[in-house]
Amino acid sequence: MCSNFRQGTRFQVLSPAVRERKGEFRDFFNLLQKEGFLRVRLDDEIMLLSDVKTPERNNKHNIDIVIDRLVVSDNMKQRLTESIELALHHGHGNVVIYEGPGKEQRYSERFVCPDHPQVNLEELSPRMFSFNSPLGACPACNGLGYQMEFSPDLVVPDKSKSLLEGALKPIGEQPRAGTYYGNLLKGMASKYHFRFTTPWYKLSKEVQDILLYGSGRSDLVIDYRGRHWSGKYTGGWEGVIPNLQRRYKQTGSGRIRDMIEKYISQQTCRVCGGSRLKRISTSVYINGKSIDDLERMSIREALGFISHLELSKTETKISEQIIREMQKRLGFLNNVGLEYLTLNRNAGTLSGGEAQRIRLATQIGSQLMGVMYILDEPSIGLHQRDNVKLLETLKGLRDLGNTIIVIEHDQETMEEADWIIDIGPGAGIHGGEVVCAGTRQDLIDCGVSLTGQYLSGKKASRFPEHAEWATERS
Repeated sequence: MCSNFRQGTRFQVLSPAVRERKGEFRDFFNLLQKEGFLRVRLDDEIMLLSDVKTPERNNKHNIDIVIDRLVVSDNMKQRLTESIELALHHGHGNVVIYEGPGKEQRYSERFVCPDHPQVNLEELSPRMFSFNSPLGACPACNGLGYQMEFSPDLVVPDKSKSLLEGALKPIGEQPRAGTYYGNLLKGMASKYHFRFTTPWYKLSKEVQDILLYGSGRSDLVIDYRGRHWSGKYTGGWEGVIPNLQRRYKQTGSGRIRDMIEKYISQQTCRVCGGSRLKRISTSVYINGKSIDDLERMSIREALGFISHLELSKTETKISEQIIREMQKRLGFLNNVGLEYLTLNRNAGTLSGGEAQRIRLATQIGSQLMGVMYILDEPSIGLHQRDNVKLLETLKGLRDLGNTIIVIEHDQETMEEADWIIDIGPGAGIHGGEVVCAGTRQDLIDCGVSLTGQYLSGKKASRFPEHAEWATERS
């Protein structure tokens, strides 16, 4: 701590005993005098306890106890240690090193920000970084990353319509003369200067927000008249969306709930921003990146970041095993051709092939032995270079002591296979028989196997010299 100070630097050790509290604190100052303290810092002014005047009772005050005044030297370690311990005791685990006005450093022995003591942290644990745990999950969305909310786009589906044409769908075309909403919106239009005939997209953002979310406590005095009733309304505009929310909570009618649910959609959680974690969990950084930043990276980017972490010698020793495991897991996903996926990708948005390759990478990471795996055309949709990575991954799984059965028509896969079962002789109703079973060379020597003839090069697929579309175009 004092390595930041040069030899001979004068500083004071302060204990922050009172923060933002009202009162006169007479008993507190008397107690400090009895315990032998001489000075305090009252609202940024250091003074002797004997000179302290009674603070203003109704104002909030900050009081720091001056524990010790020191000069940086080689033989100060023992005295500094004792002063720090005493400061932490009286300062609820906090201490201030004060050099002069505007020059001070705050420290805490607890998981709390010295400048914002109201923000408290528990001891960091793996569960704090998991949205499946109550310790880490965002309390607003329960770790889902989204909430079911009323959507402005569903409330105003056609932004080219005006209010008179039913731009606000829950209200419909009611803003016409003689209706409740017509009279209410007429007063709104007069106060906020807009017209019923103006298309929604031409209304100002302020007017759109007021119509959707309400005018707050803004009082409107409106005379309304209808065929069967008349009266005066005084109050604010509730807003279409708050009105729907209130009715949705209050109604006991299933029909009305179904009608209102048409305006609800899945929205990204406003509290966590889709990270699914508490704000405290996403406030922990390594090399300038939080866990949320890492999840938004692609697998390739995350692997590069993990592989090039800049850590101290102690941090490297602590994290060595964790980093090695992360590199292996990310490496498996990278090797099966999924390097473009982001880590926070929703499983429901994956294609069948992507989901299959993720399960494959998971199985490789589990290091199971003696398991039989059956894969149905895993190479579909893969680039040739990714196909090579996939085959290397399958061979790695095999080398662990597992059996891999692959249903495949890819030549490269068959050439790498230890054993091939050729079923034919044709497709569909023309197949169903085991034509040949053995190694690649056995298929070639079989003579009857159509697959063997293609593997040997006796048969080959012929491509037209000119594509049909090119001939038609010419």
